[in-house]
Amino acid sequence: MLAAVISILAAAALELGLRMDPSYDPFGWLVWGRQTLHLALNTVGAPSWKPLPWLLTTPLALAGAAAPALWLIVACAAGLLALWLAYRLGHRLAGRVGGAAAVVGILLCRNWFDSLLPGNVEPATVALALGAVESHVLGRRRLAFVLLGLTALMRPEAGLLLVIYGAWLWRSDREARVFEAAFFAALALLWFLPPYIATGVGFGSRDPVFIAAGATHDPLTVAYRAGVIVIWPVAIAALAGLAFAVRSRTADRRLALAIATGCAGWVGATALMAALGFPGLQRFMLPAGAGACVLAGAGVGWAVAPIRGLFRSRRWPLGGAILLVAAAATVWYAQFRINDAFSSIRGEQARSSLDRSLDAAITAAGGRRRVLACGLPSADLGFQSALGWDLHRAVGQILFRPRRDVHLPDPVVLLATNRLTRLGRGGVLLSHMGPWRVIAIRPPPACAAATLARARAVA
Repeated sequence: MLAAVISILAAAALELGLRMDPSYDPFGWLVWGRQTLHLALNTVGAPSWKPLPWLLTTPLALAGAAAPALWLIVACAAGLLALWLAYRLGHRLAGRVGGAAAVVGILLCRNWFDSLLPGNVEPATVALALGAVESHVLGRRRLAFVLLGLTALMRPEAGLLLVIYGAWLWRSDREARVFEAAFFAALALLWFLPPYIATGVGFGSRDPVFIAAGATHDPLTVAYRAGVIVIWPVAIAALAGLAFAVRSRTADRRLALAIATGCAGWVGATALMAALGFPGLQRFMLPAGAGACVLAGAGVGWAVAPIRGLFRSRRWPLGGAILLVAAAATVWYAQFRINDAFSSIRGEQARSSLDRSLDAAITAAGGRRRVLACGLPSADLGFQSALGWDLHRAVGQILFRPRRDVHLPDPVVLLATNRLTRLGRGGVLLSHMGPWRVIAIRPPPACAAATLARARAVA
């Protein structure tokens, strides 16, 4: 509980201090939450349906305009709690050194910061998955099953692990069978029923991430991305930790092998889903990468004792050489990930600033009602869900191909940054705020009359 409170406070300081806004998917989930409060859920378009974010953003929507900030704090706090859970598991396997090494490994994972700061679910998924492992180790098997089920409500890749663990629990805990059956039924309903009630088409998505540049449908590419999500020294340490575990005859052996099996199962499920047409983005492998970091922490912790023994003997030069090589390799690869992390932070800050300027541009144009009265809103894909939140519209109702949209026969409102404003030549400039211009193209008479007093033609 203390770790959770500290995580929330640290997340609030981090998100508010860096002035972050949610990224594409979180804004879409926030739209779902607000729509649900108005009994108007519309999941058509993006992002892809995920039940747990919907369950969380619905009560957050009661906070109104503060909902995005609250979501960022909750999601970031879950990611910070994941670091604490990784430390606990690493400590359990190989002491304080193992726990600290596990945390450092996660911080050096690719996509960690650009998933944590804008409120994506992968760090929270890591927390749920590691929490399930921790609960199992403590003998709380039903809680582990529930946490794994919540993980599956975040990312469908966890469904395979949930079925395997559920089958084991079914055999080992007969008294839990009724609970298991009810829980599985609830999971199925949450995945399929809400989108069917909302749209009548059942589970599915037109999420643009399915055709994004980073998407892949090649299982081998998915496996490669899973391998390089950690730096090479961490990967080698994870293999060493697994090797130590195989040779061990203690309970640590079973825990390490279970984590390794879970990582392999996660990657295998992601590769299978990619082959079936789902996008195999690298950030989807963060839970598997976190598990590998725990194994790496164990490898580092277990290797410390033999190296200390070398320093106490006449072979101390050999121990020094081993430490020097390991430290040099780790620092060499870590510097690139640290640079990537700072670049991610700067990039997310720049995107967040654009999001806030977009909201201000809509206000300067007369508010969302006036903008919607002037035509169909269109903006770059990256701002589609943010625009849906600002205009109180489903994400699927926001156009996201401005170069094509401006040629539609219907009235269009172009929300463009400087590089796209040329598409609005001949339209009516509704507002100019920061880098944004709100331009009505072929506006209807009602819009033109309402904005005539403060609008002018775009040169």
